[in-house]
Amino acid sequence: MAGNESIEIYLEDIHHLFEPKHLNPLKNSVIQGSGMDVLFFRSRTHFRYFPKSIILHLPLGEYDKEHIIKSVKKYCDSKIESIKMHQVAFKNDRRINIITGLLFLITCLGISKFMIHKIHPESLQYFLKEGLVIVGWISIWRPTEILLFDWWPVKKHIRTYERIKEMPITIEIQK
Repeated sequence: MAGNESIEIYLEDIHHLFEPKHLNPLKNSVIQGSGMDVLFFRSRTHFRYFPKSIILHLPLGEYDKEHIIKSVKKYCDSKIESIKMHQVAFKNDRRINIITGLLFLITCLGISKFMIHKIHPESLQYFLKEGLVIVGWISIWRPTEILLFDWWPVKKHIRTYERIKEMPITIEIQK
């Protein structure tokens, strides 16, 4: 994608811009997200070369184009705010996970260092000592993953909605 292309969204009904189509097995219809969901995911697949504009193809009818454009921008603002609120809650969970993981790691290392030497025979002592060290480090695996990697998709989601909000929107009426 050269970066100057548009994302085109074809809607059968203006209400499908924000609401997903309903599944109707009798008509062999498939589950599809709203037009905004489709726009978001198409934008994400071309994230390196972000499209320059949006073209909404609507069925024949009378539409307040400015209201539709403002609604898309308001939807993006709402999604950004929602993501940021979830991010705050996620930060609190992240702290609890890291503290719990570290305490468990310290406990495992402490037991393996100071209490295992009282167990006989030595082969069982070695097995328990190494096992506690491994279990302790495994307990810190997920908190470390959360700390290092789980925030990237959140930032990308926010950036995608910010870019969508800034893109010019053209509305074309299908004949």
